[in-house]
Amino acid sequence: MVSSLRPARLTVLLATAWLATSCLEPPGVGRAADPTRAPGPAPWGSATSNAELEKKRALLEDVLDGELTAEGLAARLQKDWPELDTDQRARSLVGVTTVLEDLTKTGRAGKPVAPGPDREMAVAQLYFSERRFIEAATILSRVLDLAPTYPQARNLLARCFFFLGNRDRTIEELEFVLNHPEQQKDRGEVLDALFLLGAAVAETPGMSRENLQKARGAWETYLKIAPADSPSRDHVQKGLVDLEAGLRGEGPLAQPLVPVAAGDDDGATAPTAPLPAAATPPAATSNTARRVEQLPADATPLARAVAEGWDALDARDLATAETKLKAALKQDGKSPEALTGLARVFVQTGRNDEAMTHFDKAIAQAPGYMPALHYRGMAKLMAGDPAGAVASWEQIRTKDPAYFAQFNLEQRVAVARQMSP
Repeated sequence: MVSSLRPARLTVLLATAWLATSCLEPPGVGRAADPTRAPGPAPWGSATSNAELEKKRALLEDVLDGELTAEGLAARLQKDWPELDTDQRARSLVGVTTVLEDLTKTGRAGKPVAPGPDREMAVAQLYFSERRFIEAATILSRVLDLAPTYPQARNLLARCFFFLGNRDRTIEELEFVLNHPEQQKDRGEVLDALFLLGAAVAETPGMSRENLQKARGAWETYLKIAPADSPSRDHVQKGLVDLEAGLRGEGPLAQPLVPVAAGDDDGATAPTAPLPAAATPPAATSNTARRVEQLPADATPLARAVAEGWDALDARDLATAETKLKAALKQDGKSPEALTGLARVFVQTGRNDEAMTHFDKAIAQAPGYMPALHYRGMAKLMAGDPAGAVASWEQIRTKDPAYFAQFNLEQRVAVARQMSP
């Protein structure tokens, strides 16, 4: 095994509750019989198009074949990506350049990496960094067939399953790491698995009591063995409070999951209604209250359509929500509440590009309308773009600190920052 090809430990965490309750459309499905070869834009959820990914894969293969070293890297990047400046290349190609840096540090740069787990792991890391979770999981499964305890491979596979909406398989893979005597020798890998197991449950409302107990045990163990200066300690300590509440049948973790075929972008700490703005109906006062019933008798048709649309979203009636919110936008195409609500519909029905367009329109029309930034961050994270989620939520920190605190976005930002590979 080659430790230089391992992912950075404790840097990629699981998504938050609203991601956990999502059913993500598999990247590229529907575009072609082999989605990895389909032309056109990036598959939904992916960071890059298939053509761009092939260029990065070719660059990585040259590194792994020993044909490209650090000395020749800059010229190669300039040749293949002339449209990008130096900083853009660094950000876009970090999945490849990190491998080259690791090989250089260990004196293996310029030497071919033989076919096998080391090489496959490097390719899997590239696909994961490009948010191609199905492809990454397939490669990692091959690695683990050959080497069941290959360093960090199973933790990375668990992350893939989480992003693909398979929580049970996520927990199963992490438990393997925690129970296998060989993997117990790597303290960093164990800490990573303990954190991830706790997060998989603590950030997911409606998990079973058995899983809540597993998560509590994982995080209690984490606190016992993690270094005193671990940046995740504070998150774990706060999360344990929520786990204990869930075991008592209290708090967001005690709420049942609502199965929906099209996916759900909402979570336990998400805003439950549009917050005050020009045409916003009153927020629901309980889980069963409907906004439309709280409207005054003289409410405008716009306010009524927005209220009905958001009520339909609460009921997971996406067809009605889309109809009502589109009707609202016909009356006022600049309504941030209607734009945000319709963007949520698009997220839940797999139309991510349209969703982002509508979120951006809402923010442009009403920069102070925090739910648009909040939900856009959630959608970014669901698409495997934690950096985009952080950028959206950091705007809330600056513009409305009270809102930022109300929805505990500090904790979400901290988790999202560590999710980036």
